[in-house]
Amino acid sequence: ALQWAALREFLLAWRDGVGPADLDAVRACASEFAALYVGHLVREDELAFPAAQAGCDDAALAAMGAEMQARRRG
Repeated sequence: ALQWAALREFLLAWRDGVGPADLDAVRACASEFAALYVGHLVREDELAFPAAQAGCDDAALAAMGAEMQARRRG
């Protein structure tokens, strides 16, 4: 969560026209976040999703998918 918060601040500042003073810091922050996120995706694919599929019916899985999609838009 800390890595995303730091990267988000860089990205929001950039969006608002305030470029970062230290591009190396942005690159390092983005690389660290990306490395952590890859691990997160692997754990979801290998552990969380199979467990959800095994323990939920189609309607529950569809509801979870819709909720995740809404969060990404929001």
